[in-house]
Amino acid sequence: MRGPVLDRRTIGPEGCNGTRVTVGAVPGIPDDDLALIRSYCEEKTPPDMRDQMLLVADLDGTAVTISDSRPPWDGGPGGWTKTEVAQLRYRPATREWTLYWAGSDDRWHRYDGLEATPDVSVVLAEIEDDPTCIFWG
Repeated sequence: MRGPVLDRRTIGPEGCNGTRVTVGAVPGIPDDDLALIRSYCEEKTPPDMRDQMLLVADLDGTAVTISDSRPPWDGGPGGWTKTEVAQLRYRPATREWTLYWAGSDDRWHRYDGLEATPDVSVVLAEIEDDPTCIFWG
C-alpha cells in the first residue's frame, strides 16, 4: 500500500503571480535540506529580475523538481511556463539524494555524474557547475 500523497507545493522566491508556499515539515525530507534548496532558488533569481524569471522548486512527495519559470513571452494573459532543470529525489530509508535530468522524451533520467549522497548541497553544486551542460545547456 502506498503512503499518503502529499500536496504539490512550490518552494522558492516569491513570484509567479505573487505566490509562494512556506515550507513546513515534510515527512521524510529534512527541513534543513528544503531550506538549502529554497535558498539556492532564491540566490539564482536576482530580485530585480523576478518579474521576468524565477527559479522554483516543486515538491511532490520526496521529489523536488527545480524549474526555470518565465511569464508569457508576448506579455499577454496566461500563466507562467516552466522549463524543468533538474529533479532531486530523497530516499528516507538511506537518507540520500539522487539527481535526475529532464530528457526530451518527457522522462527523468538518472544523472550518472554523481553518486547518491546524504548532502543536498553536493547535489546543488553539481547542478550549478553543470559539467555536462545537461541542466543549463
